[in-house]
Order: sequence, then structure tokens, then C-alpha cells
Amino acid sequence: MTKGRTKAAARKESREAMLAEGARILHDMPVGNVLSQIKATEVAKGAHKTTGAFYNIWQDHNAYRRELIRYVLEPSRFDAVTEVIKDEVNRQKSASMQALVRSVADKNFSELKRNPFMGLQLTLWAKRESDPEMAAHLRGLYQGLNERLIPVYTMLLKNLNRRMRPPYEIQHLAVVMMALLEGLHIRSEIDPDAVPENLGAALDGIEYDPEHPWSLFAAASYALVESMTIDRSREDDLA
Repeated sequence: MTKGRTKAAARKESREAMLAEGARILHDMPVGNVLSQIKATEVAKGAHKTTGAFYNIWQDHNAYRRELIRYVLEPSRFDAVTEVIKDEVNRQKSASMQALVRSVADKNFSELKRNPFMGLQLTLWAKRESDPEMAAHLRGLYQGLNERLIPVYTMLLKNLNRRMRPPYEIQHLAVVMMALLEGLHIRSEIDPDAVPENLGAALDGIEYDPEHPWSLFAAASYALVESMTIDRSREDDLA
């Protein structure tokens, strides 16, 4: 490896480390004008770098701020959420609609609760009206998430032998499911009793199974899938 490549790799590692540290700091103080509270000295120290290394990459705090926003709101930060849906769809190809939707929804909700970038997204969302750049990055995040979720939901409907019910299209299902997921996640963080993990009842005529209970998110997801899609065997009903 040449000296130039070694230097470039070190610079890349320093950049990633200090962006990750900035995201950690944001997560720990999500109040007020959060971005102005992040200091180069604190970022460098937390990332085990020097302040000189910070300014060797970013000319000033504003340059770092712009890249930190892009880093935090990059759609790939939620790839783990997308992947868990895809894996569950592939794992249960022959499952019933009730079982598959319930399982996918529960795994989806659990994975989002573990994702630290969800809280950061909401923190930055509060600045959308006063910061056009922030609004643009948030829009890019949602559009990127849709691009990742559409193939997954397409595969889900294929496994269920269902199609979208007009006038809905597959992107509408992705948008509504994401909105439901975010909304119930926010509510569960501050009022967990309002978003039960076990409704304690059967759903859609299926006998109640305490081993596989319906959570509020799973039940609402099932209602959405059922209402926004139709069995392919009933396509003549849409003619």
C-alpha cells in the first residue's frame, strides 16, 4: 500500500469516527439548537482524534454540520430495519397472511426501537421549517427509505398472492406503513401502555394464541394490508 493510500485511509477513518461521535453527542442532548452545541474539541476528543485532525477534514464547524446532517439522515442508517423485514418475508414464504404480517410487523417494530438514528431523525425533524437544507435531507431520507421498502413489500404481496387495491399503489403502502411505525414508536417511548405488545384477543377470526399474540402495531399493520390490497384470485372484482 502506498503512502498516499495509507493517508487517505486514515483520513477516511478519522472522518467516520468523528461523524459517529457527532451523532452520539446529538443523541445525548436532543434539545435546543443541538447542532450549535457540538464543538470540534468535544467531537475530536470523543473520537480519540486531535482537533487538528478535525480541521484537516472540515474547514469549519458549518462544513462539519452539513456533513453530519447528511450522515445522520442517510437512508442506509435504517438498512437494518429494512433487512429484518426482508429476512422475515423470505423465512416465512409459505406462512398465512395473518402469521406473516404479524411476524414481519413485530420484527420491524423491535428493530426500529433498537435503532439510535430514529431519535436523531426526530430531533432534526423539528428544525425542518427554519432550515430548508434540513428539510431537503429529511425528504431525501424518506424517499430513500421508500426505494428500499418498495421491493420488500412487493415480495411480501407476491408471497401472499395479493396485489394493491386501486387506487393504491405499492409506494402508498410503504409510506403508510412507515408513518404508522414511526407514530406508534414515538407514542410507545413516552406512553408504552398505550401501545400494547399483546392485545390479549384473537384477530380476524383466528383463535387467540398466547404464544403468538397480536401487538397493536401488528394488528394495525394487518388491517392496512388487508384494506389496501386484494387477493389475486379476486382480480375480476376490480374490473
